[in-house]
Amino acid sequence: MAFFPLFPWILRILVRVLHPLFQYFLNERSLYLAIGWMLNSTLFTLAAISLNKLTFNLFGSRTAAKLSSLLFCFNPASVFMSSLYTESLFSCLQFTAMYFLEQQRTTLVVLLFSLGCATRSNGVLSCGFLAHRMTKNYVSSGLSSFISDTGSLTFWHLQSGTKLLLKLVILNGIVLFPFIIFQLYGYYLYCIPPRSFLGNLTNSPWCDKLVPFSYSYIQDNYWNVGFLCYFEFKQIPNFALASPVIILSVNAVLNYCLNHRNIETVKNLGLFQRKEKSDKMTRKPIRQNVGITGKQEFDFYQHPDVFVYVVHLFFMTLFGFTSMHVQVTTRFVASASPVIYWYSAHVIMKETYCQSHRLDNRKWKSQLIIGYFLSYFFIGTALHCNFYPWT
Repeated sequence: MAFFPLFPWILRILVRVLHPLFQYFLNERSLYLAIGWMLNSTLFTLAAISLNKLTFNLFGSRTAAKLSSLLFCFNPASVFMSSLYTESLFSCLQFTAMYFLEQQRTTLVVLLFSLGCATRSNGVLSCGFLAHRMTKNYVSSGLSSFISDTGSLTFWHLQSGTKLLLKLVILNGIVLFPFIIFQLYGYYLYCIPPRSFLGNLTNSPWCDKLVPFSYSYIQDNYWNVGFLCYFEFKQIPNFALASPVIILSVNAVLNYCLNHRNIETVKNLGLFQRKEKSDKMTRKPIRQNVGITGKQEFDFYQHPDVFVYVVHLFFMTLFGFTSMHVQVTTRFVASASPVIYWYSAHVIMKETYCQSHRLDNRKWKSQLIIGYFLSYFFIGTALHCNFYPWT
């Protein structure tokens, strides 16, 4: 009950379909491994394509899109994208849903985020993207008329607000549906008699809780997962292993939030557009943004629509640092947030531009980022494949 069912279901179905064709060459166990590797490699490729399309759609920069997707291909958790883990499937669903979110295709967004919830537990955070986007649309249309026109609350505004709240509950309920159903399934298996396969064992302690979720109980009692539970002297090596992605994420958050162009965006939680807009940074059709060059090309990271992605990264980093096995933070962040790739591309493009224009010869930040990505890519692959502890 600690692992979510979508990836095993897909793998099992593929093996059952293909087993008659390969039963004379591979046993069932080998077939699981082969199909799992091919499936995750395909999903990883699709995730990179979705990240490329999301980046280009959001910023209109082909350079930023290509560099971000290239960094993703060599990300520090890359070995888990090819192994039989859920990261590739989750990345593919997450980045594709984000792309459709920017396209305002709500039905596909809800479907993909819901499938993400059936893949990994952190899929529940996807509700924040829907809530923010719908609230932003409401603020920019209905609430703006309330502020600018009458200045007083009318029945129409109350009706619109109620509809928004109801729509949020319904759509986020659909997103969370797989998570809730899976927990109810666990409750049915272990807490409701008859339980013939359990013998005479008594109910698990989590069965009598107010919110009987097996997932949180397993995490807490068997894996020692909880707030500051991992803050032990013996865990210092694991904190050191996770420190690069934590530092990178914190820098990405601070670089965005402390930039003078984003002060107003941060204050209004990204719900209102900036009053002062650069012609190059306003949301225009893609074909009008393709010509971004020079300094304004690497400034793509300061786009106001990045705010919600930055908040998502901040929460994941904070939660990973304080309430998880901290070494898992690397793949936890790398498989779910495009921001670390956007920020890394921003730093590399900025330092390359400054050096080519003799503005600054220092490139230590981009060198550190590239060194971190490549070293974890190769070392992680070697260690994980030989059963040594890795992220």
